[in-house]
Amino acid sequence: MSASKSIANWYLVDRQKLITAFFNLLDIHPIPSKKILTVKNHLQTFYQTLIDYVSFGHFAAFNEIFETQKKANSNKAFLESKFLKSLRTSTNSSLRFNDKYSKQKYNNITSREEPEFLELKKDLSDLMMRLEKRFTLEDILINQYFKSLHYKNEPLKPKP
Repeated sequence: MSASKSIANWYLVDRQKLITAFFNLLDIHPIPSKKILTVKNHLQTFYQTLIDYVSFGHFAAFNEIFETQKKANSNKAFLESKFLKSLRTSTNSSLRFNDKYSKQKYNNITSREEPEFLELKKDLSDLMMRLEKRFTLEDILINQYFKSLHYKNEPLKPKP
């Protein structure tokens, strides 16, 4: 698979999987589901999907995007300094979430009234607010990336 197809797949498909896993974990289904899973299964699916998503973005997609920007004579240093700090912060918070919720204590949640589930809901809310900011930055980067693939000879100007 080419780098651009991998990035497009990550951006379109994997982000949707992450959002779906989030809603499934909270038992909020846009379309009613007949399949009932325990919180444990939803939690494991969510944090595995989360780590796959942020890892591919952090270690593969962003490198490819910045290298493509560089080849397009774009201001790579500006883009990297503007976005990387926020993206690293988001990646680190995702890793902390994974570390916390992969512990046995949280894998035994069976009721939505348990204190651990209430703690999970709060942490999920905080995490999703950070991911929403990340998605906005990714949208800008992906847009710039595909423009640079389409207009290789035109330098890109980052949005203020």
